[in-house]
Amino acid sequence: MRALLLPGLLVASHLSACVRPEELWVTGGEPLPPETRSIILAASRAGSSFELFALPTPFELTIERDPDLRLLAIAFDRDLPALDLVPGRLGSIPGSGGRRIPPPLAIFMAESGRPFARTLADPNIELPPHDWPAILGSKRCGEGLSYVGSTCGSTVSFEVRPPAPPVFTELGQCPAGWEKKRHEVDRGPGPGPQSLELCEPPPRLSCGPGLTQAAGDQGCRSIGDPCLGAESFPRGYADTSTVVFVLAGAPRGGDGSRARPYATLGEASTEAALRGARAVVLGRGRYREGLRLEGTIDVAGACAGETILEGTLALAAHHGRVSGLSVIASSTTALEVRNGSRSVLDGVLITATSSQSDASRVVDSELEVRGSAIELPSAGRWVVSGARLSMVDTSYRGQLRAELSQLSVHGSAIIGSGGSLTASSSTVSVDQSYLAIPLSGHNGRMEVRRSWLVGASTTEREHQRSIYAQGGALVVSQVTIEQRRIILPVPPAYPGQAQIGIELHTAPAQISDVLVLMPEPAQGSTERGSIGLSVSEPVVQPHRFERLIVEGGGWAGLAINKTQAELVDVGIHRGHSGILGDGASIEAERLLITQSLLDGVNLRLASTAVLRDVGVYESVSTGLVFKGEGPYRGTRVKVATERRSATGINLEEAFNNPVSVFLRELDIQGPFAGSIQVGNGTGLEVTHFRIDGANLGVELLGVNGRRSLKKGTIRTESTGLDVANDLADLAPLLDGVRVEAPRPIKRTKP
Repeated sequence: MRALLLPGLLVASHLSACVRPEELWVTGGEPLPPETRSIILAASRAGSSFELFALPTPFELTIERDPDLRLLAIAFDRDLPALDLVPGRLGSIPGSGGRRIPPPLAIFMAESGRPFARTLADPNIELPPHDWPAILGSKRCGEGLSYVGSTCGSTVSFEVRPPAPPVFTELGQCPAGWEKKRHEVDRGPGPGPQSLELCEPPPRLSCGPGLTQAAGDQGCRSIGDPCLGAESFPRGYADTSTVVFVLAGAPRGGDGSRARPYATLGEASTEAALRGARAVVLGRGRYREGLRLEGTIDVAGACAGETILEGTLALAAHHGRVSGLSVIASSTTALEVRNGSRSVLDGVLITATSSQSDASRVVDSELEVRGSAIELPSAGRWVVSGARLSMVDTSYRGQLRAELSQLSVHGSAIIGSGGSLTASSSTVSVDQSYLAIPLSGHNGRMEVRRSWLVGASTTEREHQRSIYAQGGALVVSQVTIEQRRIILPVPPAYPGQAQIGIELHTAPAQISDVLVLMPEPAQGSTERGSIGLSVSEPVVQPHRFERLIVEGGGWAGLAINKTQAELVDVGIHRGHSGILGDGASIEAERLLITQSLLDGVNLRLASTAVLRDVGVYESVSTGLVFKGEGPYRGTRVKVATERRSATGINLEEAFNNPVSVFLRELDIQGPFAGSIQVGNGTGLEVTHFRIDGANLGVELLGVNGRRSLKKGTIRTESTGLDVANDLADLAPLLDGVRVEAPRPIKRTKP
């Protein structure tokens, strides 16, 4: 035989172009790695050996055909010195990495009447799982199986390691009052635990009258500034013509001065308008009336705890600040802001005590609520229309509906009362806040950052969701959603109500650095339950989920229906199923799914997937289920279990594409009943794989669909391959595959 070495290519010069496929050998040259600088060829014959050194320049080597001949090719990433190579001293060659010998590119064994066949020099040498540039070949070893090894016994050894856990973006400094705490993620015995650092708000307290707790408050605090001793009026307001004083219970006939204040708010507001006053100052007391203001004017109460209005606070075309008072509405609207007002509520308590007072409105205006508290009844809500509403360091209890508006929530706590915070065609921004209310957006944009969301039940006939978006767009970053802890139970919840962390319909989402904690499913439960993330319907841009962890989920950690999603650094743990997809298009990189009670991944109904660096561990039923048309592509995929499980990978139903599942560098470990089950009409191509520990390695059902297994090992407790009788010749299916099993091949009627 004559071998010709050219730069970057090793070919056999005498090989025929026509090869019978049942001989299971393949010839051809492949480019050497671009970093290759030197080549060593080592040959041994009849117990004697010699080595040849060559730079990557053309040269010829003539070797006689001999059944005992071995040929070893080793590449180095550096130039070798011109020296006489001594047999047995390859370990001393620079660039060998200190090993006894470097990993071989390929080894070939000559057989009578055949070209060299691929084998290994040393079964103890591990080869990384990728093609080696050299002549490719394999040796036929009984029943059409081809093994890697000179005696059908050596094996390519490799392991696909679990993907690295999602590392959340550095938290930096937590919001004021929040604390950094560790959260331990139980990922099962395979990947092991993971520790996350989270910014967590203080525990919620039940505050008494006149007290509040915003998102960052360690305890309850007074609303606004406290009252000052025995003084009736707040400080800082001089007794001038631009300031009108009013005091509940004052003698009638006052003139609005500090010494002779008005007795009613009606008198004070009328006089303020006549004078063009800049402020109305309220003394301590209970005013059994509302207050209506227009123009540029401030309202200052002595303190929210002791300056109380029983009526409506109405601001029309108002520009100014309202502070230090309480508004209590029993049968009227608590607050109205209209006609282009630009108002600030600072240190104000607004309370509604009756469901009749549920229509507080902010219309065509701008309102900032700072350091305040709003308490509404179970049916109470604010309506914001064509307006801009900002809440800062405020607590809000009730429902809220925004239409064609801008809503900003910062450092605040919003607690639901049986309803939701709903935004239609609006922009919503939530930052450094605590939400225990469903957040629902329609055809607008929502951004939720550095916040903590917990579940809150609702009387509405819809699923219990922390975030819901239909149309528009959604951004969620550095957020914890704690649906496994529900506050404010509001009976009755209607039958079939599910808990959902985030639900999206036609709303493209960017979700990053998010932890979703869902109720964990009961063993053996088949009822529809909770879902960490549910996305459905087509979107212009794919959803992107990055650095996302979902724990629990009575139905699924992630459900994707008829839409596109990109997953990067995602972990899904202890759900009923990890990922469910109907008509889904998924591209995932570094995806880890553990301890699912049913399937790790189940994709069906014309779904497609591109998976890279995926690990599925300890699924009770099946690791990966692929149905529908596909194609499904996976690189560096590991499916493993330490307990008896049904199936590692299950491919079902008739696929339209000739080859619909492509897996490269596949590692299936553990006592599965079956590692890979291939249904009739299913196309499968697997290259570089290891199956170890299962009862059954690969089950090939039916004859339709193109199947190919290349360069791998199957080691099982019972059966290696279970194939249909129609597959009389396995040669077209197997290339470089080794089987170790009590029953290497089982023939089953199709």
